[in-house]
Amino acid sequence: MVARKQNPVIWLPYILFMYAVELQTEQAYDIVTLSDVCNKQNVSFEYDNRKEREKEMRKYTKKYVLLTCIMAAVCICLMGCNANDYKRANDYYSNGDYELALDIYTSLGDYKESVQKAMLCKYEIGNTYFEKAQYSEALSIYEEISGCEEIQSELLQKKYEIASSFYENANYKEASTIYTHLGDYGDSKNMLASCEKEIGMIENADYDFLKIIEESVLWRMGNNDEREYKTLVDTELAYLQKFEEMDFFDPELKEIAIQYIEGLHIQKNALSLEVIAEHQIEWQKGAVLRFEALKKLYDNYDFLSDNEEFIGTYIAKCDEVNRVLDGYNAIENDLSSQLLAEDFQWEWDGYNLFCTITNNTDYTYATVFEFKFQDADGVVYETSNTYIEDIKPGMSYRVEVFVSDPNKLDYFEWSNYYDYVK
Repeated sequence: MVARKQNPVIWLPYILFMYAVELQTEQAYDIVTLSDVCNKQNVSFEYDNRKEREKEMRKYTKKYVLLTCIMAAVCICLMGCNANDYKRANDYYSNGDYELALDIYTSLGDYKESVQKAMLCKYEIGNTYFEKAQYSEALSIYEEISGCEEIQSELLQKKYEIASSFYENANYKEASTIYTHLGDYGDSKNMLASCEKEIGMIENADYDFLKIIEESVLWRMGNNDEREYKTLVDTELAYLQKFEEMDFFDPELKEIAIQYIEGLHIQKNALSLEVIAEHQIEWQKGAVLRFEALKKLYDNYDFLSDNEEFIGTYIAKCDEVNRVLDGYNAIENDLSSQLLAEDFQWEWDGYNLFCTITNNTDYTYATVFEFKFQDADGVVYETSNTYIEDIKPGMSYRVEVFVSDPNKLDYFEWSNYYDYVK
């Protein structure tokens, strides 16, 4: 604020007050002095001289009349000074000198519209800071404004824009304070809820998880072709397993975290299965959980949305991964219903052992059948396999394997796995 020079006239009320006190003191002193004289000299004194009393009354009447006239003159002077200051403040305001105008309006108190115009000055000063993107300073001034209806709508909008700027720059606590004060203005309630969510995710494990899973997924994409499956799974679990026991603010994100980690556990367990088809199916179950979790992160949390490799590897193939798992299950059920049926039999064609199977599924696939041939002592004396590809829906195909010594054969085992399913 700019300091103002004080008009000497404003001291007149104080001077007049002191003068009135002096008159009262003088009158009282005269009476007390007269009383003291009478008491000391034991003289009985009466004001029976009428002229003397009238003289005294005229004396004091003149003084009070003079005092009243002076005070009336001072009031007129003060009114004239306020009017001049008010006009000067209006001129400052019109010229954009808002701080000078504010100083004068404030000093005028309740004179005319000084209070309301002081609020307008503060609004314009706040706007100056707002236009320079000095939002904290602008907000501090805006908060001082009250009772000025003509700018209420503009003031609310300015505060809303400041809150939005704070939100965009991750100053969620500052933004939430403003949105709280804005109440029902615009979408302030929704934005307040967003602020509370962001604050909660920062204070809990949410954003830490999003950061770590990004590192984990990027590492896996960079090493998927070079590392053993066990190394891939164990490394990702080292990144992420701790989040199973952590608190999340966002329950949906917590579910996604659990889903992805569960997928890793399933894939790790799949590696210990000896039957290849069982390993494939369990591994694919884990893959489906992981891919679906990453799709949810991509859709709902903008996860790696600018990474084309991630989108191509996981998002674009999410449906395909599900389809492969569905295919595995359908084909397995179809083979089991045929090969484990009571009337099913393997047949011989010379040295060749064979059977005929029909693809009753909607999937095209390629499969490998593996055989172990044992003698009467349970010793495996021969192994063999056969590869069958492009098995289309509705197609019948022959699984056939050569046995070098059928007469030695006492028992055989078979299993199959899949090269592709589509």
